[in-house]
Amino acid sequence: MYLTSLALRWFAATFCIILAQTALAHTASTSAVSIDIESHQVRITLQLPADQLALAEAALVPTTDTELMANSWQQLKLSALTQYLQKHIQLRNDSGTLLPVVGIDQLTVETHNGTPFLHIELTLVPEKDETLSALDLHYTVILHQVVTHKVYVTLQSDFTQGQVDNTTTPLGIIR
Repeated sequence: MYLTSLALRWFAATFCIILAQTALAHTASTSAVSIDIESHQVRITLQLPADQLALAEAALVPTTDTELMANSWQQLKLSALTQYLQKHIQLRNDSGTLLPVVGIDQLTVETHNGTPFLHIELTLVPEKDETLSALDLHYTVILHQVVTHKVYVTLQSDFTQGQVDNTTTPLGIIR
């Protein structure tokens, strides 16, 4: 009886260790946000992992990789995706004025390490006579539902500060 109990405990402990190693083997994909501040507009490039976006907003992403890689779904979902991004990306200047997401300039699907990513380019344009200095980014894409998601934010160029050589500057990680 004691031997059977000991054997069961050993089996349970071994199973838990194997399960923990398996769980650690797959890390969730992260997003990237690259910001280009030009003289009269801001361009934002997003790299969003499709699986994480599907967890946050299932209606935006096709259920299979085959559908995801097809261009036909993109036109169908473009309006919904634009509305989603407008809701979850807010950029304000130093006077507190919101720079609206005008729309999606480009949407493609790329695969990195076997994971499909949505590559999205956006343009934000301030109202006339508004400045593009001291911008404040409020970003909740995917994060509003997937609290373990990470977003790496970089500055690609900043016309207002004279940084126009496309030297990538890390700004931080949004968690």
